[in-house]
Amino acid sequence: MNKKELAGWGILSLAAPMLFVSTSLAAATIASGAESDVDSSSVSVSSTVTTEELCVWRVLNVPASVVLSSGGLEYEGTALDLTSTKSGTGSGLNVYSSGNTNAGDSLETGQQDCTFYGVKTRPILRMTVADGDFTATTTVDSTETEDTALSFSASVAGSNGLDFDFEVRDGTTCDAKWSFADLSLDGSTLTGTALSISALADVTSPVNAGQVDRCALDYTISITVPAELTPTYPGNDYTWEGPSLTYALRADNS
Repeated sequence: MNKKELAGWGILSLAAPMLFVSTSLAAATIASGAESDVDSSSVSVSSTVTTEELCVWRVLNVPASVVLSSGGLEYEGTALDLTSTKSGTGSGLNVYSSGNTNAGDSLETGQQDCTFYGVKTRPILRMTVADGDFTATTTVDSTETEDTALSFSASVAGSNGLDFDFEVRDGTTCDAKWSFADLSLDGSTLTGTALSISALADVTSPVNAGQVDRCALDYTISITVPAELTPTYPGNDYTWEGPSLTYALRADNS
């Protein structure tokens, strides 16, 4: 009985290598010699990724009009200052970058993360007046009448200009990357840069909603009515109509 078992094991031990060799050869033949697939399946490869919002520069609180006031003082032939102050949320200038689709004035909330996608831009806010002319009018016999005697101009270089005095909004800060300067727009300078980030490298990208590049400014606009003008209709209420004022925010890539 022991001899049969040994013989059986001997046959099995020979058969197994023969089977192994046969299988290996068959696999090699299919891999190297076949010109068409034995079996195939096509599957789709996909992935869904949300893209970040694109950073855009915004300026808030550009006024629809600017009304300068004498503060109740009358013109008496001496120089008279006319001013308008824009300050606080909803009034002072506010320049910032954000992925917001809707502009908002909040300093801490409401902003969205964003990126410039490798092409940064920096903000440049410019103020421009069409000219420096202030035309005086008054009502005479129910008719609005121009009075050249009380009109004046800031169009001549070095004359009385339309002044802009800026300061950082109370309770806020502007990083050192921001630059702003007071302006006096007259005949020699009808355009001036009010606010900008000076260096493109200083622009933040990508932007975290809580750390946007932002600068909020309060400012006063003023003009001085020259002394020694004599109205044609003394005692009347006069209105000076000044030039158009343009606030232009530019996104510069240099």
